[in-house]
Amino acid sequence: MRPALMILSILLVIGLAGSLFFKQQGNKAEARVALAEEAPLCAPRADNPQRTILPVGATVVDFELRNMEGRPVRLSEQLAQQPVVLEMFATWCPHCQESAPVAKALHEQYADSVRFLAINAGDRPGEASTSAAFKKEHGLTYPILEAPSETMMQAYCLESFPLFYVIDQGGVVRFNHAGTLKGKPEVEKAFKAALDLLAKTPTATDNS
Repeated sequence: MRPALMILSILLVIGLAGSLFFKQQGNKAEARVALAEEAPLCAPRADNPQRTILPVGATVVDFELRNMEGRPVRLSEQLAQQPVVLEMFATWCPHCQESAPVAKALHEQYADSVRFLAINAGDRPGEASTSAAFKKEHGLTYPILEAPSETMMQAYCLESFPLFYVIDQGGVVRFNHAGTLKGKPEVEKAFKAALDLLAKTPTATDNS
């Protein structure tokens, strides 16, 4: 083979390999779950009908927030990999403080099969973030997202802290709870039952 033809062949092989690589990387980055286009209706809470919550069976809307390092995290991309536990809290909230050890223990138990995302919704715009101190104080290892919009908080019926949702890979709420987790064995039992069910369900990562 002539040198010129050999060089051309090598360049073609390299070009095809590079194109395939970037296509695969693009598909991986764009993997998302199709979620609701409009926020579902909030429903009265069983323990307090004056307050509302996203009901079990509702399909959530997507959101993108930044983590403490400033990197964007999109819910639909997380759900494409595993079910998600969503925890909305404020660092100054006593019930959030006392719920943190319970949430931490649940994360440690289910970290291999379910993703945990906490959202610090208690900091005011323009104020210094309090997430790092809260995370260090309670020894949390799962991500804390920051600065949710008013629209996002309304879409998830955030009326009091803390607020917990277990969301399956179809974006459907499988468990909800507003209020402390401390001293609530029946709530923790229901929480674990939802996580156990999802942990037994094959995830996208299992099938890839």
